[in-house]
Order: sequence, then structure tokens, then C-alpha cells
Amino acid sequence: MRAALLALLLSLAACGGSSDAAPGAGTGGGSGTDGGTGPGADGAGAAEAGGTLERLDATGDCAGLVPDRLPAPVTVSWAPPPGATCAGAITDGTGHLAVAAALPGGDRAFQVFAPDGTPRAAFDGQALAPEAEGFHALRVRPGPRDDAPRVEHLVLAPTGAVRHARTVSGDPAREARFAWSFGQDPAGGSLVLFQSVNLEGNHWFGLRASRFGGAGEPRHLDAPVATDAGPGPIFLAGGVGRGGESLALYQQSAFVSAAWLDASGGVVASAPLDAGDRTADALGDDRYVGHDLELAPLLDGSLALRSDGRFRRVYAPRAGRSGALPVWLAERAAGAFRFTRGNLGYAALPPPGVEAPGCAQAIDLVSPSGRLCGRVVLRDAGAGACRTGVVDQGWDGSVVRQATEGACTWRVWPRLLAR
Repeated sequence: MRAALLALLLSLAACGGSSDAAPGAGTGGGSGTDGGTGPGADGAGAAEAGGTLERLDATGDCAGLVPDRLPAPVTVSWAPPPGATCAGAITDGTGHLAVAAALPGGDRAFQVFAPDGTPRAAFDGQALAPEAEGFHALRVRPGPRDDAPRVEHLVLAPTGAVRHARTVSGDPAREARFAWSFGQDPAGGSLVLFQSVNLEGNHWFGLRASRFGGAGEPRHLDAPVATDAGPGPIFLAGGVGRGGESLALYQQSAFVSAAWLDASGGVVASAPLDAGDRTADALGDDRYVGHDLELAPLLDGSLALRSDGRFRRVYAPRAGRSGALPVWLAERAAGAFRFTRGNLGYAALPPPGVEAPGCAQAIDLVSPSGRLCGRVVLRDAGAGACRTGVVDQGWDGSVVRQATEGACTWRVWPRLLAR
């Protein structure tokens, strides 16, 4: 099993948030104009540059959540490697844009562009997380066996140049059956949850976690999470909550077990085998194979579990069992979300791959209490129906929209949802 997060951030506009705005070869910028005006509860709406703003509620915890205007977008196009299919894109805190294309075999090619659309460095990886300055990523290289590749955590400059690469996989001479998950820290940084099976003795599996700060500094490496006899979990997921603790979820028999780690890597809460969620309850069915999982932080410190493309459950801080989704997220379970407008609320992002009249996509701006405060509707002037691509919000609040599903053209609205 491999990381869900590009699914991460890019192929499904994956979840999470940045500490500032929300928190996935080129030509220069351009703009378009849409003639419509979006209705709002107060009659306010703005039509600019390829979309509309709708202010639906400006009271209470909706105050300040809806921007005043749409900036002119920058358009970027890229010719990916042969056989690749273009996917999502996301910006870091400096406005640099990383666009992605899926390669045969599960890897991804990335190309970085400067804020003005000038191409910078290219690199390959399997997962990507934006940071205040640059990106974190995972890169997988061949090992001595198919079940023991070399997995590296990368720290990338805003331009996409690799600043540091650290191997987070085990020793293939002693371990096998590698699996991993990658999660973004909403305060900056990332988490790698790694599983392997010992080739010696009773062949016990081990699950351990490595966590990195925003600049790539190790906060803890190979912290033990769980160990037991047998082949190890079939699926796992790791994420970091807004309160600073991280959550490791992993399959054990017919249950999903949960372990919470503090910032130094110590396990501070866990549940016995039969005290966790049953697989069917947490993941939507009782299959023991094929689940694609990720954990996305919520503003209240809990983590939302996404399974096979839909949000299913929420884990409160240090909880061993999950609870129901908040209503606003249950109503948008097929999409994704990010913290937005300086953590004032959420940008609820539309799912890709939808047949849309007028090729329009809407971002709902939702308060922490779940109120719909406003909406950003993005479209191309004069466009007919299309099958939509990925929409995402970067660390700096920029909104990125893929032209259509599989297209290699993206439009960036710089700092549209920044605070």
C-alpha cells in the first residue's frame, strides 16, 4: 500500500491545510472575463476574470471569510513526459506552482513554475505537500527486491531543486514488505508512517513514524508505533492534527487500530485490538485489501478519515474510535477541503471528474461551525459542458484550477483566498 496523498494533494485535491492561507514548459499569464454576477443573500456578487464571488453570509464566524475580488489569473501549460496524464497542481507559500502528471507504474512527474509562469526545476515522486517555502515529497527508487524499494523523504526549494533527501525505508537485508503513508502537518512539515516485516526470527511486522519540520529538520525518526506477529497491516494512514499530535491508523484483523504520538514520537494514546473501529464501520465496507486512505486535519484538532475517495469518519484528539463527520463535510464527502483565509474557515473543494454545464466549478467557503458563508465559482468564458479537472488551494492562498480532466493547462488566481 502506498500513500494516498497525492491523491495527496494533487490527483484528488487532497486534504489538509496550511498555517497561513489554507493549509495539489510554461507560458506566461493571461486573464479572462465572465459577464455574470453571482447572487448572494445580501445581493452582493462580483464577476471578474473567469468566475464569480458570492457572499451568502457575513455575520458571526463568517466575518472575513469571503474575499472582495478575484485577481487576474496566470495561465500555465506544460508538456509532460510521454505516457503521462496531467493531474492537479498546488502552490507553496512563495507562490511557486508545482504541477503533476501521473506516470505509468504509480509514480508522478512534477514541474515547478515561478509565480509569473516561468518554468523551474522538474522532479519525480509519489506524494507532495506544500510548505511556507518550498515542498516536501516522497520519492521511491528501486531496491534489491520489489517488496523492498528505497523510500526517500525530500525537502525541496520553492524552485523544485532538492535541498535534502533522507531514506526513511528500512534495511532491505533485514526487512521486506514495505508500505508507507505520507501526511502533511498543517503547521508546516510532514509525517511518514512506514511499515516492514522482519526477515529474521518470527517475522514480526513493525510500524514506525518519522516526522519533519517545515524546513525539513527531523523532529523524530523511526519512532516505534506498533509491532506484532504476522505479515503486518494491509492498509495504513498517518496524519498530523492541528494540536501537534499525529495519528497512525492501521489494519489489524477486522479492526482499524489507532495510535496517537506526541511531537517527540512517543505514543500517548492507543486502543486494544478489539477497542478500535471495525473495518466496515470506519472504511465503508469490510474489505481487507484495496483501501486508499488519508487523514486530513480539521480546525478543532480532530482528523477526518478519507477512504477510497470519500470522507467517512472523524477521529477526535487521542480517540481510539471514530465519530460521525460534521454535517458540512458529510454533505461534501466526495470533495476535499483546506483551511482558508488565515484559518478563519474551510475552502470546500469540488471533486474532479464531474460532467459540469458551462465547465463551472464551485468552492464553498464554510465557517468552523459549518455555515455556508460564500462561494467562488470558476469557469472559462464561453465554455460548454466539460468533465472537470482538479481544483486546489495552495499554502499562500492561491487557487489553482486544471482546465479539464487530464488537461495540461492550469489557471492560478494568486492569493485569492489568502488573508
